[in-house]
Amino acid sequence: MKKLFLIGFVAALATSTMMTSCSKYDEGSKFTLLTKKSRVINEWNLVSMTQDGTALNMTGLVVTSKFSKDGTYSTTTAYTLLGQTYTDTVTGTWSFSDDKTKLLTIETGTTVTGEWTIIQLAKDDMKLSQFDAANNSTTITVWATK
Repeated sequence: MKKLFLIGFVAALATSTMMTSCSKYDEGSKFTLLTKKSRVINEWNLVSMTQDGTALNMTGLVVTSKFSKDGTYSTTTAYTLLGQTYTDTVTGTWSFSDDKTKLLTIETGTTVTGEWTIIQLAKDDMKLSQFDAANNSTTITVWATK
């Protein structure tokens, strides 16, 4: 009986060790059967944005991004300024960095790569962070709409 308990305990310990070391992302899921690509392919709504840890005012701003299986994306930004609503849509391609810790985007008509560090990537939640040229950190949190 002690031998059976010891085998079960060792198996549980090994499983918990493997499960806690599987995530590439700081706030990521420890275990999922979905591929990283299948978790990105979705329609996402911007929920919050911070710059250097300070929450930015999102009043009147609606941002929706759709990442497709074929490696393309589109982002639509709608905002209201002085009672007038404006909408802007950009399209481009997306991919992962070689180690799949970054989401890379290239807007159509440019050669500049947007590089976002993936903090969290789940089926319905994604959090990305980016540093700008002045070394300011911007973090965005998005939720899937599907």
